Amino acid sequence: MKQGKIHYGFFVAAGCFLVMYYGLGMSFNLCSLFLSSMVSERGFSQSQISDAMTLQSIVSLLCILFLGRIYAKYSTRKVLAFCSLAGVLAYLCFMCDSLAMCYLGAAFVGVAHGGAALVPVSILVTSWFQKYRGTVLSCCMVGSSVPNVLWSRFIAGILDSRGLAAAGLIHAAAILVLAVIALLLIRDEPAQMGLLPFGADAEQAATAPVACGDASSRPPAGDHQSKFILLACAMFMVGFVITPLNGFYPTFLQSVGYKTLFLGTASAMFGITMIVSKLFVGGIIDYFGIRRATFYLYTLPIAATVSALLVTTNPASAILFVALWGIGNPLGTVPLPLWVISIFGQENYKLTYSRVLTVFTMGSTCGFFLIGKIADWTNSYKPVFLLNLACLTVSFFLVMLAQHKKEVDTL
Repeated sequence: MKQGKIHYGFFVAAGCFLVMYYGLGMSFNLCSLFLSSMVSERGFSQSQISDAMTLQSIVSLLCILFLGRIYAKYSTRKVLAFCSLAGVLAYLCFMCDSLAMCYLGAAFVGVAHGGAALVPVSILVTSWFQKYRGTVLSCCMVGSSVPNVLWSRFIAGILDSRGLAAAGLIHAAAILVLAVIALLLIRDEPAQMGLLPFGADAEQAATAPVACGDASSRPPAGDHQSKFILLACAMFMVGFVITPLNGFYPTFLQSVGYKTLFLGTASAMFGITMIVSKLFVGGIIDYFGIRRATFYLYTLPIAATVSALLVTTNPASAILFVALWGIGNPLGTVPLPLWVISIFGQENYKLTYSRVLTVFTMGSTCGFFLIGKIADWTNSYKPVFLLNLACLTVSFFLVMLAQHKKEVDTL
């Protein structure tokens, strides 16, 4: 079948951008705005809101754990549609003045986070693209950060002026509209449209059983389990550091003595640098290859962690930390699918990726629990950053070991 001037994979990528926008950015990242409003508007306690966030995290973890098998068995588009609907239902639940509905809404947010974000987007991009896979994946990941810039101020204004009921309805309607547009664009596989993945040619398709190289690019069966353990341990440590610190860094700056106005500036700096970094990191991976790009991917968050130990009341030190942290943040999103592809190949990708992502999410959950505890026990964030520095350093060596390919003797 003759392809048009624009490969349909780029329309799928546009749909994936929207999935990240509403599935992770609107459904999950902005949920805290609604939960905090429940304290002020409905009188819920901080403990009750904390319970809701814990439930949200547990449901998300369970979804990611089982979704690999579900996505492998059923249509990616159909499963995505179901999980996207959970995001809509979540904010309809938040409209109700009921603690039980708050918990139910938090559970729906967990389903949307686990099933309508990283897992389907990574599956679709790796299926539709062989060339520029890293660049396309990083551009899609930007979608999760954009709502913090384009939507958060608007919906926060609605929450402040019209309350949770109106804001929940508007938010749910926006998620529904974006989900419908995304699902109209997305198709499961290039073969459904008589196409090859972007960057593949007919000769490659005839000689290669999978979309990501031949069998020699994958580890031998006996080596598979050890490499999986190495990568899983590395991603547990990355999850322990990256996701929790994204939520705790304003509290850290506040403990140093910075006021709310400066925290707003720091948050804007963090968002801008994170978006810019996500746009560039995929190109870096495509140009240098995922193995060599691993050095770059770890250098920035390690440098940010070191700079955090040097933060003082001098604003320049705080801005340097926030900027480095924003630039290094893609370590937690963009490279994981590409490491899985590089190490294990395309075969059984859905199941392997979901399992590694489950371990990553477990690390995030542990990090959320322990970071605050350590800071409270020691009255300082310095032990937290020292632990984070150790985790990132060990994680780097584990990832490099997992990517090491043994020489195969040939007769």
